[in-house]
Amino acid sequence: MAEAMDHLAGSSSAPGAVVGFQNSPEPITRAIQMVEQQEVLLDDQAILQAVGLFQRDPSLATAYLAFGRQGLRSKWLEQELAMDSAAAASQLSLPMYPMV
Repeated sequence: MAEAMDHLAGSSSAPGAVVGFQNSPEPITRAIQMVEQQEVLLDDQAILQAVGLFQRDPSLATAYLAFGRQGLRSKWLEQELAMDSAAAASQLSLPMYPMV
């Protein structure tokens, strides 16, 4: 039992990582290639933003690849990109100097 717990604890090193998911470049590479080929409505900046998401959180690349329906996959990616943009905008709106 202890051995199994040690294995599970060691296999997930990043927050949000999938248990047993190796930080292999293959899913990220496949996800980037799919975004580039199939997300024809995204401009270059949005594609680069998606690449950044996949690099920061490889579980997002895995989730992107898991969708079987292209339209649903695209909607999901658009939502992830919008949330990422909103998070970046909220960080920019923080005052640089503490309020006294």
